[in-house]
Amino acid sequence: MFKSQLKALSLIVFSSLVVSQSYSADDSKKLEVSESAFKCISALAASGRFFVDNILGNLDATLAVANSNSGGNTLPDLY
Repeated sequence: MFKSQLKALSLIVFSSLVVSQSYSADDSKKLEVSESAFKCISALAASGRFFVDNILGNLDATLAVANSNSGGNTLPDLY
């Protein structure tokens, strides 16, 4: 069961990175995401049953959204 959750989470994280990069209206705000941006899951921050990171370095904001009951957006300037 954990393996399938890990695969699903990895797919969600990867997809959100690609979408963030692909759909920014401002070319100067697009992110270049390479394989070096991905870490081992043991190096990520725990949030409930999931593990998160922020490739821009704002892990506190990412954890605040991940732990929030109402969600949020940690990258409003990219959209």
